[in-house]
Formats: sequence, structure tokens, C-alpha cells
Amino acid sequence: MELTFTTAAFVVLAPLMLLTAYFDLRQLRIPNWLTALTAAAFLPVGLAFLPLPEIGWRYLTGAAFLAAGFLIHMIGKMGGGDIKMLSALAVWIPRGDAMTVLMIFAGTLIVGLIGILAARKLAPVYAPWLSLQAGARYPMGVSMAATVVIWLYLAIWGG
Repeated sequence: MELTFTTAAFVVLAPLMLLTAYFDLRQLRIPNWLTALTAAAFLPVGLAFLPLPEIGWRYLTGAAFLAAGFLIHMIGKMGGGDIKMLSALAVWIPRGDAMTVLMIFAGTLIVGLIGILAARKLAPVYAPWLSLQAGARYPMGVSMAATVVIWLYLAIWGG
């Protein structure tokens, strides 16, 4: 297999996304160090495979996501950790793959919601993420992780 941006991204992001899912399920938090590492890890991979202006535009895209996400967070519609991780992941997504990634993300969010509904019926033990009541928190890190792994898998091995 040839080493490309996508294969390097898979090698770097897959373990980071597993940690993201783990922490978000376990603590309903995505640690800042993990988000910072996700954003920072793009730089050496980007420098190895992308032109410098593209790297700059990708980080600008991440900053735009962060600014828009800050507003969403301010009105209480999404957690800060989710916003920060989405912003860190935005730098990894090529412009041509953005719609594909958004479609996969929508699907993983729906599957996650169905999973929570099923878990509520099956698990008598309280976990904050099992609740769908107003103000309940959703471990979006799991959907983010699944999205990134599915997108990269399809990009590398999907044809």
C-alpha cells in the first residue's frame, strides 16, 4: 500500500478517534489535550503531503468552525468539547470530501440516537448519556470517531 495523505491520516487519526469515543462515553468529556493533539498532528502530515497554502486554508477552516461553534455553544446547543474536536477534525477533511463526511456524520448521529434508545430499554443502570430528556448530554465523540474511521476506510479501501 502506498503512503498517501489519507493512509497517513488513518494511521494518526484512528487511535485518536478511539480515545475520543472512549473519553466521551466514559466521562461525557473530550479532553482538551486530545483535541489539541488531533489539531497539531495535522501539521506534520500536511507538510509531508500537501502544499503549504492548503495547510493554511485547512487551519483557517478549523478556526471558522471554532468561531461558529462558539456561538452554538453559547446558546447551549452543543458541548464545548464537541465543538473543539469538530474544529480540530475540520483541518483533516479535504474540501472535496466535505459532503461525504457530513453524510456519514448524519448517519452516525442517527445510529447513535437509536443506540441510546435501545440502551435505555436494555440497561437498568443509570448513565447520563442514556437520557434523552431536555438538557441531557449526548456523547457526540462516538459519532465523530465513527465518522472519521468510516470516511478514511472508504477513502482508502472503498474504491
